[in-house]
Amino acid sequence: MGGGSACAAAVHDGYVLHKPLKRSPFCGEWMDKLMRASLTVREPPTALHPLYTLNRSAAGPAEETLTVNEYPGTHPSYHQYMQMQACAHVELLPFEAWSRARDHLATTPSRVRT
Repeated sequence: MGGGSACAAAVHDGYVLHKPLKRSPFCGEWMDKLMRASLTVREPPTALHPLYTLNRSAAGPAEETLTVNEYPGTHPSYHQYMQMQACAHVELLPFEAWSRARDHLATTPSRVRT
């Protein structure tokens, strides 16, 4: 999966079969743009703040506050690029969580009831 397309190929006995190779343009940047558009058409619109605009500070014991800083000199294209990066990160979170859970289950001894 990349920025412009995704492809999938079947594997048999460790060898890639080239005939069933499938390509799809619906991934990467297209999905980021779709996610960003879906956030803006909601009522009320959901704000998508890039990470460089967020500031975390301690508010008390085990509490934190998150404030949004505006940088007026930032070029709009950079702001949009960083919003797209945030969307890409959100897209990968389910896969990352699944991978961590799988690794945890692989290292945890199984409990067998007798």
